[in-house]
Amino acid sequence: MNSLSDTTTFNHAIKFLLKARHAFIDKGYEVQTTRISTQNFYKYLGQNSYNDAVLFLAVLDKMAQEHNISVSIG
Repeated sequence: MNSLSDTTTFNHAIKFLLKARHAFIDKGYEVQTTRISTQNFYKYLGQNSYNDAVLFLAVLDKMAQEHNISVSIG
């Protein structure tokens, strides 16, 4: 991601993980969890305050939850 508002890159990661999850399941593997891990939080903070950043993180978290994916912010 380039910033906290970079939902396009985040969405591409979700699509990739969904394809990978289905590929493993189709091969007979059990997929227990799927997670997106980001770079260090401070890399994305930029000029945003922590309160502003929480709003962006909530959007990313909602996107991931819709596909049963966990988010780990570095």
